[in-house]
Amino acid sequence: MKFRSIDEYHASFEGESRHALFTIRELIQLATTDAYEVVNYNLPAFTQNKVLIYYAAVKSHLGFYPTATPILHFSKQLSAFKTSMGALQFLLSQTLPAILNKKIIRLRLKEEMAKEVDRTAR
Repeated sequence: MKFRSIDEYHASFEGESRHALFTIRELIQLATTDAYEVVNYNLPAFTQNKVLIYYAAVKSHLGFYPTATPILHFSKQLSAFKTSMGALQFLLSQTLPAILNKKIIRLRLKEEMAKEVDRTAR
């Protein structure tokens, strides 16, 4: 199924998965002011000039894709979660670490703003 909106994506899930999707969406909205929602690669994403973060519901977990920099930067705080280069997995049974997620999102914002400043300075 090709999703046209984040609401449509969320509506395709039920129970814990849908709750986790709404929770992560709200965390991202609170941490960003100028970012807007898109569906990119058929996944929910938030963008501000470029995609900052993707997220997705998978069978037993929520995938959160902030790129590699935040994963490396917060590696100690993320040790309780499954991670890979650029991705985090939160089990649906786990409470999403709201404060840490906000820090990750803000780091992504800073990272992209620095790239934008660098591009305009050239």
